[in-house]
Amino acid sequence: MAPPSWSPGRPSQRPPSCLVPACDRRNLPLPARWVQRAPRPQTGRAAAHLCRPSILVDRRGEGPYGLLPYRLVLPRKFRLGSRQVPLLVLCGTVSGAMGLFALDAAGARSRSPKAAATTRAAASRGVPSLRVLDWSLWNVARNYLDPDRIRPEEMIAAALEEVERQVPEVIVSLRDDGRSARVRVSTAERTFDLPPDVALWDVGLVVADVLSFVREHAHLDEDRAREVEYAVVNGALATLDPHSMLLPPRVFEDMKTSTQGSFGGLGIEIGMREGFITVLRVIDGNPASRVDMRPGDRIVQIDGDSTVTMTLDEAVKLLRGPPGTTVSVYVMREGLPKPKRLDITRAIIKLDSVVGTVVEVPGGDGTPQKVGVVQIPRNFAQTTPRELHDKLEAFRREQVRALVLDLRGNPGGLLASAVAVADTFLSSGMIVATVGRDPDARDESYASERYDFDPVPLVVLVDQFSASASEIVAGSLANLGRAVVLGRQTFGKGTVQALYERRYGEDELALKLTIAQYLVAGDVSIQGVGVTPHVTTVPAYIGKDHVEYFGMRRFARLREADFRRAITGMNQAATQRTDLPPLYYLAPGSEGAESKGPKDDKSGDAARARMLLEDPEIRIGATVALTLPPPTAPVDPGRLAPTIRNLAASEEKRIVDSLAAVGIDWAPPPQASAGGQVALRAVLTDGTDILGDAPTVTVEAGKTSKVTLAVTNVSQAPAYRVRAITDSDDPYLDEREFLFGRIEPGETRTQSIEVAVAEHERSHMDRVLFSVHAAQDVTTAPGSATYFDIVAKGLARPAFAVGYQIVDDPALGKEIRGNGDGRLQVGERVQLRVDVRNRGLGDAIDTWVTLRNRSGSPVFLHTGRERLETIEKNAQKTATLDLELREMPKGGTAEFRILVSDNKVAEVLVERLRMPVAEEAPPADTASAPRAVEVGAGGTIFASADLLRPVARLEAPATLRATGAFGDAIRVRWNGRLGFVRRSDVTEGGGRSRKVKAETILSITPPRVEIDDVPLRTDANHVRIRGRATDDRAVRDVYVTVYNPIEDRFEGGDKVFYRAADDPSDADLSFETEVPLAPGANRIEIHAREDDELEGTKVLWVFSTRGWAEAHAKRRARQP
Repeated sequence: MAPPSWSPGRPSQRPPSCLVPACDRRNLPLPARWVQRAPRPQTGRAAAHLCRPSILVDRRGEGPYGLLPYRLVLPRKFRLGSRQVPLLVLCGTVSGAMGLFALDAAGARSRSPKAAATTRAAASRGVPSLRVLDWSLWNVARNYLDPDRIRPEEMIAAALEEVERQVPEVIVSLRDDGRSARVRVSTAERTFDLPPDVALWDVGLVVADVLSFVREHAHLDEDRAREVEYAVVNGALATLDPHSMLLPPRVFEDMKTSTQGSFGGLGIEIGMREGFITVLRVIDGNPASRVDMRPGDRIVQIDGDSTVTMTLDEAVKLLRGPPGTTVSVYVMREGLPKPKRLDITRAIIKLDSVVGTVVEVPGGDGTPQKVGVVQIPRNFAQTTPRELHDKLEAFRREQVRALVLDLRGNPGGLLASAVAVADTFLSSGMIVATVGRDPDARDESYASERYDFDPVPLVVLVDQFSASASEIVAGSLANLGRAVVLGRQTFGKGTVQALYERRYGEDELALKLTIAQYLVAGDVSIQGVGVTPHVTTVPAYIGKDHVEYFGMRRFARLREADFRRAITGMNQAATQRTDLPPLYYLAPGSEGAESKGPKDDKSGDAARARMLLEDPEIRIGATVALTLPPPTAPVDPGRLAPTIRNLAASEEKRIVDSLAAVGIDWAPPPQASAGGQVALRAVLTDGTDILGDAPTVTVEAGKTSKVTLAVTNVSQAPAYRVRAITDSDDPYLDEREFLFGRIEPGETRTQSIEVAVAEHERSHMDRVLFSVHAAQDVTTAPGSATYFDIVAKGLARPAFAVGYQIVDDPALGKEIRGNGDGRLQVGERVQLRVDVRNRGLGDAIDTWVTLRNRSGSPVFLHTGRERLETIEKNAQKTATLDLELREMPKGGTAEFRILVSDNKVAEVLVERLRMPVAEEAPPADTASAPRAVEVGAGGTIFASADLLRPVARLEAPATLRATGAFGDAIRVRWNGRLGFVRRSDVTEGGGRSRKVKAETILSITPPRVEIDDVPLRTDANHVRIRGRATDDRAVRDVYVTVYNPIEDRFEGGDKVFYRAADDPSDADLSFETEVPLAPGANRIEIHAREDDELEGTKVLWVFSTRGWAEAHAKRRARQP
């Protein structure tokens, strides 16, 4: 059975080590429009994904602070183009927030000779002041780590690219020499020349000039213009390094709210289960444990807010608050007739950051020996050193013989705590030094004798997710000879960021700026290289249908050095290097993997010890620690060789036995054959026939297919340990392994891998290289294949149009309370009828309608989600939601966000609904209303008594039953629905009311995009896109972006075309453009906008083979 795994958009068939980077849009379970967009967002809250660790310094000098292991992939409104904003762990505020200053020329030159050489120009130029950009540039000039990295020309280019990315109407063309930029906004165009000698302060002047032109010709209100400025700042800062960035007000506020110590919580862990916010864990000793809250409880209400359709992030914000305050939480559980109210007083939540357990491992003589295992899985916190000392004191009482310090997955944290942890095991030596822009000014931290644990052997476990502060601990303990480091090369984050706060009016934002690097013991920088273990360990997962053994890129999908503009360390030497080969071990979940711990003791401590020993790296680390001599002298890595050889032999036997269990003979070659050579022919087959010179495997979306590789031994000697491994830009297809084992002369053996394509994936192609290896040297026989193409055939996609109507007539529902005028009023409980039509080319498979409240406690959602399941092409279904208006919302308008999505195909329509709240009105006048009315063909039925929004148009004359009047509006029933007709458009009386033949009018209808056929694969470096955008109302404009997930990994797509409609009321807009292609897969998006809010998008993938082999080889050459 395969181990549990996570791979976005793919079946759970790969082990956890196969991390697929979030930047690969094709493999996301959510629509790519939620992740990388140029237009206004259609999304709600931010989604959390794996991110960049960091060290952060409080400018008061109180010490550095680290990062949680997440980044926020934000909606475009707060996303700052393609920049990801990390979530900081800040334990204080930063003083010294700066105002606007004008450095004189001499001052600018002295601080940044290559960046700032001229005085700030006078304000008389007539361009608007960009205060945030000015303030950011001032801090860059004064505080940035490396003045040589400040390149004003590049900052201007990047800032203008962000303007283009943020404002759909803008196209920017930079001259090759970088001396001017042509900016087109809709139909207006202007060329902006750069000064002959560009200084840092010219960045603000040029960008302000461009934005002034943009605001003259684009739809930008003040809020939108401010968001664009924030994005421009981050575009400019992105030219410095990956970690310098602006945190705009909402992001900064979220960061402070989630990290400030003055905010308390309940002591629970929550998650989404079957669409409900559910309690997963109640932490002992915290507020929730003192009331009747239990794991499995569904939280249905928080104070006055319904949690229906609420996101986890929104729920956490409501549950959290100042310590000592009380929150009312309503929970449902099995057996309760109604929600139970729990009043909980918030408090500061205490979470243990250190976990310690004693395990017993056979020593050199075979007798069990006690080894202390200390795990620090979370950030280094203020309490970490004290918690560590407490665990070590317990170990001392247990008389442990050795220690294992587990820092795998630790993303960093407080530098002071990291120093104290390292100091626990050291009596002398420099642990870490911080070096800023002045290399002569160093801040060094040394070991002390405040607390030193017993001198027992120590092994430190690290992996590719160990970063920042954890790298300081591991690197310093290794460099000072105190510990053996075991695991995999760490992340490589060795820079320090400072946080500068600034308030503009009601907004408070912050600038995170790189100001220093840190050097671990020995003056070694780990920036970009990380800590290299003495012993590299590699998990080998052996399953019946899947193998992961030799691939190493799975551990390096995203490291510090992979970021564009990553800073080069002051000393790039690796922390440790030995001649020891990697130690492969059988991964848990593999065929034949067995538990190694005792099974006869049921106590908690023994159960945890047994669990730890089932972790091969802890078991190996404990064994290595017991073979080390007492640390009276620095550890000699050379003495590890015998122990590692013995462990490698033992682990290899487990792997060989596991492969035998799945029918693969992995016995090593005889000594006489070990240095020989074999000739192998490899071809792709469909199980019967060879696939030819250009083998292609086609997989339909929602299905799986097999790729079968046949290898023939055409030499005269047996081939041993024959295997093949793939090489692809797509992480899902990369490092897929075929293991054949022993192949006799003339024998052909086949192996297959399964390739799955999820329902949401669009048609695309990927090229997959592969190479064949054996225990002997391999010669490729004539007729061998070296690659195959995977063609994913996407499903025909649905496209949604939506109409809605408030139903407040009590006669139409027992829960409805209202006056029946179709308008929302305070005190009413109404139904929201949502009509969904599928206008696409394919069926919607799993359709959901979700309503999210954006007005807070005045609105209470009783039912905010409904599943409509399948909606066939051209069919329509209706969802009925239940909401209550308890008080007047801010501004007199109830705001919602409605989402209609196919969760299988990942097609989504998101739109903001604004419902003005009507004044209290009397119920319908039934006395003056006729009993029936006749409406002619073409007559209009409206949603409410104000007769503003039509919901249907009659296709034939009809008689409708009237149920009341509101002035000129007559309330009618039609096909079981509520409606209103204008009194002057009808005649009274008529025959019996029958089923009405009417066309439903949907108010939310995004433009549709149709294009001529485009090839999935081309040998050209461009492709022509020709098509038209149509709409029921109007098409304002069309623009096209292109994105290459490899070349543009940390950037947004490039806008390559824009056309505005000549007539704003025109509902048909044709377009044609040539789209440039980078080598490999290119995602092309065609956006057609009706207005600032509503747009339709067409997405396609084109693979360019031109230059791909060379570009791919260069990328691989850059990787370790």
